[in-house]
Amino acid sequence: MTRLLPALLAAAFVLPRGCGPKETPWPSIELDAGPYTTTEMARANNEFGINLFKQLYDTTARSNTLISPTSIAAALTMLWNGARGTTRDSLAEVLRITGFDTARVNPLAAALLADILSETDRVQLEVANSAWLNEGYQFYPEYRQVLADYFNAEFFQRDLNSPDATVAINRWVAKKTHGMIRKLIDGIPSGVVLYLLNAVYFDARWTDSFDPKRTGPGRFKLEDGSEVEHPFMSRSGEYQTIALERFKAVRIPYGTGRFAMYIFLPGVPVEYIGHLRREMRSRGVPKAALEDSLPKDTLLPKPQLAQFVAGLSADSLQSWATQISESISGSSIGVRIPTFRIECSYSLQHALELLGLGIIFKPGAADLSGIASGAQLWVDTVLHKSVIDVDEYGTKAAAATLIHARGITLMSFNADRPFLYMIRDDHTGAILFIGTLVDPRGT
Repeated sequence: MTRLLPALLAAAFVLPRGCGPKETPWPSIELDAGPYTTTEMARANNEFGINLFKQLYDTTARSNTLISPTSIAAALTMLWNGARGTTRDSLAEVLRITGFDTARVNPLAAALLADILSETDRVQLEVANSAWLNEGYQFYPEYRQVLADYFNAEFFQRDLNSPDATVAINRWVAKKTHGMIRKLIDGIPSGVVLYLLNAVYFDARWTDSFDPKRTGPGRFKLEDGSEVEHPFMSRSGEYQTIALERFKAVRIPYGTGRFAMYIFLPGVPVEYIGHLRREMRSRGVPKAALEDSLPKDTLLPKPQLAQFVAGLSADSLQSWATQISESISGSSIGVRIPTFRIECSYSLQHALELLGLGIIFKPGAADLSGIASGAQLWVDTVLHKSVIDVDEYGTKAAAATLIHARGITLMSFNADRPFLYMIRDDHTGAILFIGTLVDPRGT
C-alpha cells in the first residue's frame, strides 16, 4: 500500500443519505423487521466497522487504510446464522446486534441492503453473497434457506482441493466487483470445507464533477513532515462544510445527493480560529490576551490523524455527518483534493481477536454446527480486500470478504456388512443383550 493519504480521512465508509432498484430484488421475500429500524441496523454495522477500522489502522503502521464495514458485517452475519452457543453470542457481541431480537436480525439486514440498493441515479451499488462447500458435505436446509432468503446468496458445491476452485472463486469475485478485484486468493489450502463470500461494488458520479483541465500537480504533506508531488483536482462551488476545534470537514455529494463522501481533515482549522477570535472580541477580550489564548498550530499533519482516529465512534461520525449535511451551503468555497487509487488487503484474524472474536478461530471451541453436516467447523482465515479510485468524475470502489473455514471430518458409520452388537447398561456396565447380524433378512 502507498502512504499517499496520511492527513486525509476520506470515506473508507461512504455515508449514505438514502438508496434504490437493483436488477434482482433484494431479497425476493416480504420483509418484516418488526419494531426495529434499518437505521438501527446501520448503526450496529457502523459500530462494528469503526471498531474494526481502528484496530486495523493501529496494526498496519497507521498507513492508508480502507475497509467496507458493509461487506465484512454481511459475511460475519452469514457465519452468525450457523453459529451456536458461545460462538453465536461472541459474534453477536462483536457485530453489535446483541440488543436485537434474534429473529429480526436477518430481516433487518435484508431490509437495510434493500434500502441501500434502491438508489440508481448516477449511483451503481451492488452487493453479492455466496457460499462454497467442499464435496462430500451438505448444507443444512435451514441454513441454506436463510442465506437464500435474506442474503440472496448463491451456492456452489465442488472439489475445493482442485485448482479449478481457486479460478472459480476469483472469477466470481472479479465479476461481482466489475474487475476491480481480480484476484482474492492465490490458492486453497488443504482441509478447507467452506467459503463464505461477500462482494460490494460502488460506482458513483459526483453531483458536480471536477474539470480535468484544472487538475494539476500539488504538494502533499506526509506525516514525517516531508512532501510529495501528486495530482490534485479542484473545484469551486457550494459545498456543505464545518470547522470545529479538532478538524474541518466537507461533504461532496454523488448523484442526487443521497450518497456522499465526507472528508475529515484533522487539526485546528484557521476558520475555527477566526470564529474564536470574533467571539472573544465580541466579549471585549483584550487583543494581547486574545492572541495568547488562541491555538498556535493550524492544520497539523498526520500525527493528529492518529489522535483523530483513536477518538472515532459511530456516535461522533453520525453527529458530524448530521452537522455537515444540515449546514447551509452559502457562498462558494474552493475544494481541492488529490486524485487517488488505494488497494488494501488484510487478514482480519488478529483484529477480530482483539475485538473479542477469538473463539471462531479455535478448533474444538468454535461451534458452527448449524451450517453443514459432516464436519466440525472452525474459521481459519477472514480475508478482506478493498479498492477505491477517486477522480474528477466520481468514485469507484469495491470490496470482497472471504471467510475460510476448515473442518475435522466427522466419522461416517454405514453398517452395510455383518456386525456384532450389544445392548448395555452404561451406568453399571451390564450387558443386557449381545449378538451378531450376518443377514438382515433373518434366519
